[in-house]
Amino acid sequence: MNLGLPAYQGFLNRQSLTIGEVLRQNGYSTLLSGKWHVGNDSTAWPAQRGFDRFFGVVGGGANYFDPEPMPWEAANTR
Repeated sequence: MNLGLPAYQGFLNRQSLTIGEVLRQNGYSTLLSGKWHVGNDSTAWPAQRGFDRFFGVVGGGANYFDPEPMPWEAANTR
């Protein structure tokens, strides 16, 4: 989907590096907490984009009283 913007289309493309990818390549352990907001596709979750651990919400919004729909463990697998 083209949002009419030159770079960001609602997801991270493979040409864009995350700070987690850069730091991991240089020997750092990486952790992210919060809302991901850059793609719901499991191939673009934080663990696949350079973060060793992720504590947060992939889709950016969920029911905080019922964590069942939130992919906690799936988001932490590479």
